[in-house]
Amino acid sequence: MASLDHPTSTRLDKLGGLALLIGGISSFQIGAAIAKGLFPLFGAEGTVGLRVGIAAIILLAVVRPRRSVLRPGICACFCPMARPWQ
Repeated sequence: MASLDHPTSTRLDKLGGLALLIGGISSFQIGAAIAKGLFPLFGAEGTVGLRVGIAAIILLAVVRPRRSVLRPGICACFCPMARPWQ
């Protein structure tokens, strides 16, 4: 049976991948547990919208795009109702 280890991978690389996996699973489960309590307040669509919106905010905070990437045409492409930047 062939080994899946890359010859140049280190123990730290493997532990980093494992930490990301555990962090992702934990984040998903915690979000689902919080969302369970929000269903009576916002309904299914509202809860999904909140989870996606909060995830987008966190993603923007972690990986902020450069200003040069955000051109007016890009914004209109993703959100048809968005006004072009001046």
